[in-house]
Amino acid sequence: MHLRAITGLPLPAPVINAPSVMINLIGSELNYDWLKLPLVHLHWYDKAVRPGRKVGHLNLTDSDTSRLSATLEALSPLLPGEYASGIIWAQSKLK
Repeated sequence: MHLRAITGLPLPAPVINAPSVMINLIGSELNYDWLKLPLVHLHWYDKAVRPGRKVGHLNLTDSDTSRLSATLEALSPLLPGEYASGIIWAQSKLK
């Protein structure tokens, strides 16, 4: 897509295949319990964990927004407390 844009070629209209949520993991230790939840796909960057450093992200995708919301609800206690407000915000957008 980037090459099309910088060379002036036409860009196709974006298509949403399924709703998704991405959670950036910033200064968070790796927790394998995340992977026990349905829909959770972990992308870990294998960097040293330090405060404020992005060390990975979680992607959740499903055509059923209620399943996405339920998985976010189950994920919330497995993440540091500062993620709670972002999860609540994401759930509100899935309604």
